[in-house]
Formats: sequence, structure tokens, C-alpha cells
Amino acid sequence: VAFAALVVTVFDSLHGGARETAVFDAARVVTPVLVPLLVIAAIGSQLSAATADTAGGSEMLTNRPRHEHNNHGYALVCLGAVAMVWATDIFSIVSIASRVFALYYLCQAIVAALTASRMDARNSRVIVGTNIVLAAGLLLVVFAAIPSG
Repeated sequence: VAFAALVVTVFDSLHGGARETAVFDAARVVTPVLVPLLVIAAIGSQLSAATADTAGGSEMLTNRPRHEHNNHGYALVCLGAVAMVWATDIFSIVSIASRVFALYYLCQAIVAALTASRMDARNSRVIVGTNIVLAAGLLLVVFAAIPSG
């Protein structure tokens, strides 16, 4: 959105009129502004995901909604995260997170394959086969993922 808003303001000042490469010419002018905006967007996205994961983990850990006053799940989740960061390096944490995501989607693929196997639809075999292939790939990630660093 920021790119489109910035490029529109630059189009009038481009020399040579509207050409096939006008977007690239305009991008050359606004790119220095986009880098900080992309960094801010990435940090905001990660902060939002971390906040949502902490809230969800807290609720699952204590089986209490976040608006209850006696929910100590936030402290437990945060202490667990701090302990993980102190106990290992960032590459191992990314590897663990990747494995957990792969395990979650592996479960989703198995459920989809089982559900499709009970359908009478014409393409249910294709859906089952596709999900089995996905599950096999995800199983490989779960057991073979190693830190890159």
C-alpha cells in the first residue's frame, strides 16, 4: 500500500511519459523510503504474532480466558520463552518452531486425507493421495529439520 501511494506521487515527475518501464523508474525514486517501511511492517507483524501466540498459549496452559484476573499463563509462557532463548541459539529456536509448524500441518494433512477417504466424490482419491504426499514431506521436516547456523 505504501509503495502504491508513493509511486503515484512520483509518476507526474517522470520524464518520458508513460512507458512500460515507468513503474521501475518510479520505484527507483521511492525505494529508499520502502526499506524502513518494510522493516517496520515486519517487526510489527512479528510483534503481533508473538502477542497472539502468548495469549493463546496462556489460555491453553491455564484453561482460563485472558480476561480473567487469575490467569498466570502469560507469566508461564513468557518464562518458558526466556528459558528457551537462554538455553539455545536462535537457529535452534527457528528449527524447533519450524518442526512444530510442520507437525501441526502434518496433523491437518492426515485429517484431510482421512476425511477425503470417507467421501464418495469422484476426486477423493486425488485428494487423499495429495494429502499423503504432503504428510510425507511434512514428516520429513519434523524429523530431519536441523538448524542452519
